[in-house]
Amino acid sequence: RELHIVSVCTLQGASEDTPPKKEKLEKGNENYQKVKEILERLNKMCSTGVWKKQQRLLKNMGAHKVMLDLLQVSYDQSDLKMLEIIKYTHLFLQKFCTGNRENQVLLHKNLNLFLNPGLLEAETVQHIFSNNYQLCSEISESVLQHFIHCLATHGRHVQYLNFLHTIIKAEGKYVKKCQDMIMTELTNSGEDVVVFYNDKASFNVMLDLMAESREGVGESSPLRYHISLVELLAACAEGKNVYTEIKCTSLLPLEDVVRVVTHEDCITEVKVAYVNFVNHCYVDTEVEMKEIYTSNHIWKLFEDFTVDMARVCNQREKRLTDPILEKYIINVVFDTIHSFFSSPFSENSTSLQVRPSMLSAAKHHSVVLNIYNAVFCKGRQKLGLKVYLRWG
Repeated sequence: RELHIVSVCTLQGASEDTPPKKEKLEKGNENYQKVKEILERLNKMCSTGVWKKQQRLLKNMGAHKVMLDLLQVSYDQSDLKMLEIIKYTHLFLQKFCTGNRENQVLLHKNLNLFLNPGLLEAETVQHIFSNNYQLCSEISESVLQHFIHCLATHGRHVQYLNFLHTIIKAEGKYVKKCQDMIMTELTNSGEDVVVFYNDKASFNVMLDLMAESREGVGESSPLRYHISLVELLAACAEGKNVYTEIKCTSLLPLEDVVRVVTHEDCITEVKVAYVNFVNHCYVDTEVEMKEIYTSNHIWKLFEDFTVDMARVCNQREKRLTDPILEKYIINVVFDTIHSFFSSPFSENSTSLQVRPSMLSAAKHHSVVLNIYNAVFCKGRQKLGLKVYLRWG
């Protein structure tokens, strides 16, 4: 019955009949309120503990068809009430297909409805493809180009990058086709889309952005976009993809990464993205990236790792915690250390012979040993640190 009401209200909104202005306004307000309340209830249905059953029920009722019709109603972009209805409609469709391949396929049949510059649309498309290997592997080049074009012409919005990130990996498998296509499109897009802070002037801008983000990086901050971009590039190289690895290293040289990460004003969120990039584009790679094994860059990073490990140890001694810093150490730093020392390319590395003497300092050993013996350090992480201590 409620879906029928939404359908009737939708048809009335699209009607060409023109009733008296006052009557039309009152009727419109009444319809808006009815539809909003129904959409709120439908959204709650998909948020309950039995949401899988609710998704199936709503599919059988044809709820998604009503919502797709609602998205096609023409309206004034300044109509705040209608904009709210559209927002609820997208939220419903996103919940409707979350973790449900059948429902994802149903919405995918109407994909063109969502291929416009809207950010809500980008988020809905992301949900349609999320963790669905078949849909991701069959995606057309034109869909990718649409989002790259949106980045270039409608602003550097993280939502566009989030979609691109989503289609790189699904059901635990890398989608090499998507990695290659995204990398090609990004490298062809130019500075409007691929924003780095390589030169002196822009590097100072990045330092200012990090200073503004000490308490957290805002969603609309240019720094949030940059972090998401670096994360996307690293994801394109995951799973040992030779083509994307080489492209990534040409876009973001190791020297530039080290300059950012080791700067005293570098915030942890940036370190997470940059060091993860180093791991997937320079260390855990299909082909040898000689620079990482023939220069001191990696040891400068290791020195910075030690400083951050010491911070974690000091905070724990004072019964203080920094979840972001600890997550960085556990998930990113330890993985990078393990990847470097377990890489077959590191065995004959000249940099192992010319590493800075600081790495053999007692303080260095003490810090790493404290982390090694920490409660939160386990398995693969301990293995990497054990080898690290041996080389130190």
